[in-house]
Amino acid sequence: MPDIYAECKPLTPTLLLLVGFLGGDGKVAKEVALSRKEMVRLVDKAVREYTLARRCLLAQIGEKRGVIHILGFVDSMENCLNACRRLFYFFERIRGIPKVSRGIIRFDAAKIMSIRDTMEHMAERIEKSLIQPGQPLLLTPTKDGRAVSLGQDTLQFERLAFVLKIFHKVTEQLLKN
Repeated sequence: MPDIYAECKPLTPTLLLLVGFLGGDGKVAKEVALSRKEMVRLVDKAVREYTLARRCLLAQIGEKRGVIHILGFVDSMENCLNACRRLFYFFERIRGIPKVSRGIIRFDAAKIMSIRDTMEHMAERIEKSLIQPGQPLLLTPTKDGRAVSLGQDTLQFERLAFVLKIFHKVTEQLLKN
């Protein structure tokens, strides 16, 4: 699982400085200002939860006393994927996001949305026999440690990290405009 924390520092302090002390929201439409605030919160949340999931996974790998860290991984990864889902909505609708960035995000959105939808609708999928014996019922790291699986869906950590970096970079740029 790539470490993205150094590249994706929290944006909330920048937003607070911009709005609270410099009065920076006056230059943009109300809709853009409100969307930008929510995007900052969601980007920070997604990166924070991804980082927590990574820490839990690394702790589980190094665990020798029988402590179970993997459930922390599951909870944090669920939160990260849900925040990504909400960010996809904003990226499709807010003005000021470069078309190139939208295209890059769309490439990975289907995979992220698929695993997120499986996670959110697991009870239905079990009821309809869409989950086969042996398929994971919880977000589970693959044996090679390069991806997370749920049901028949798999998402590469590299791709998720890449999307989070794009979300962060674009949202940071929106704060500067």
